[in-house]
Amino acid sequence: MEASPNARFQRCIGLKSKCTAAKPRTHHDDARRQFWPLSDWVFRSPVSYWDQRFYGDVFAVFEVGLVVLLALFLFWQFRRAWQRALILAPAGLIVVPVILTGGFHGLHGMG
Repeated sequence: MEASPNARFQRCIGLKSKCTAAKPRTHHDDARRQFWPLSDWVFRSPVSYWDQRFYGDVFAVFEVGLVVLLALFLFWQFRRAWQRALILAPAGLIVVPVILTGGFHGLHGMG
């Protein structure tokens, strides 16, 4: 049985919340105060999603691979042309520059 559009939407929202929870774990020099205004404490992650000094180049490969896999999965889930266009447009903004330049230096100001 195919999932309803509402169930698909709920899965997308769940994925977004998981990504939002992971975001503080990918900032080193540009970390923010997570508990402001209660505390000035800052969690400085050992990895950065953009800074090559903290594995940003490795994270870029992971990020592009994840974008491709999730775009393919969503493309398979949704059947209408306009839905598929909405999936491919943002994925293309990340993947096409990598294909055209042969590198990840355009992602997040790397390079």
